[in-house]
Amino acid sequence: MTPQELKNSILQLAIQGKLVEQRPEEGTAAELVEKILATKNAKATKVGSRVPRDRNASATAPRPPIPDDEKPFDIPDSWEWVRMEDCVSNRAGLAYSKGNLDIHAKNMVRVLRGGNINDMSYSTKPDDVMISSEFVKEELFLRRNMIITPAVTSLDHVGKMGRIESDYTDMVVGGFVLMLVPHLNNDVFSKYLLYACSSKYFRDCCRGIVNKSGQAFYNLSRGKMMGLILPLPPLAEQKRIVAKIEELLPLIDRYEKAWSKLEDFNKRFPVDMQKSLSKWRFRASSSTNAPKKARAKNSTAKSKPKSNASSNPVRSKKRNLCPQSPKMKSHLIFQIVGSG
Repeated sequence: MTPQELKNSILQLAIQGKLVEQRPEEGTAAELVEKILATKNAKATKVGSRVPRDRNASATAPRPPIPDDEKPFDIPDSWEWVRMEDCVSNRAGLAYSKGNLDIHAKNMVRVLRGGNINDMSYSTKPDDVMISSEFVKEELFLRRNMIITPAVTSLDHVGKMGRIESDYTDMVVGGFVLMLVPHLNNDVFSKYLLYACSSKYFRDCCRGIVNKSGQAFYNLSRGKMMGLILPLPPLAEQKRIVAKIEELLPLIDRYEKAWSKLEDFNKRFPVDMQKSLSKWRFRASSSTNAPKKARAKNSTAKSKPKSNASSNPVRSKKRNLCPQSPKMKSHLIFQIVGSG
């Protein structure tokens, strides 16, 4: 099982109510939904009732039930299926022109783009776009518990989510990134939404509602995304689910590092093994051939005929012509006398 498959499995167990035990004393999600919708309606009334999608519907209209054929799997009886619009509102990020980036001011604002959003997190980069604060409206600054996701990106990155952990006065997202703002500003609720939306189930749902834009990019439909459904547990159970996931994530990270080392080893293994086998064959060949060479040398020496006077008269004659021999002495005397 790959690290990603392991993470997917844990998140799927979490949204099916199988990661932690069920506790009847924690109440039902229906109570939580009522609280969320009350908060949503209060916000809608405050900002001029912009939240409802249907202009003919009032902000306090009852939530229509979700048909059974839309529900992809079973959940505990104390849970509720809800639509994304029941949990969050969505906003587009900052739109700007290239000319705005040429203006440098004392207060500059960082603009996060799709590449800044990782798997359940976000990060800043040295080459991030910076823009003067004069071009940024206050409501666009990132706030704690917001969730950001790319609106235009490659298919592999569709559905990546990052949760904002602090209130910022110097950071926004660009126009191709969506801000999902939970109706209930609660750490546990926003973390549960992050993990639920990061599940393979939900990311596959997001990939199913994109429109292709060019050769490599896809547009995530904001309206269709708000219609996607999520399983919602009681808030107390959400807290235990979030705690369990946060307990397991470091272990998955350790597993991923070990997996990467194993993958690297598997890639290098054929080459390293070939080198080792070549060295072993060379050593084995050398150690095997050494005795053969020695035996061949000995057998050659034994097969050579012994040198003696009868077998090689010329060599024996020369061997006897040494200065100390009587023959050599008489030969020298004869040469001297003859020359005189």
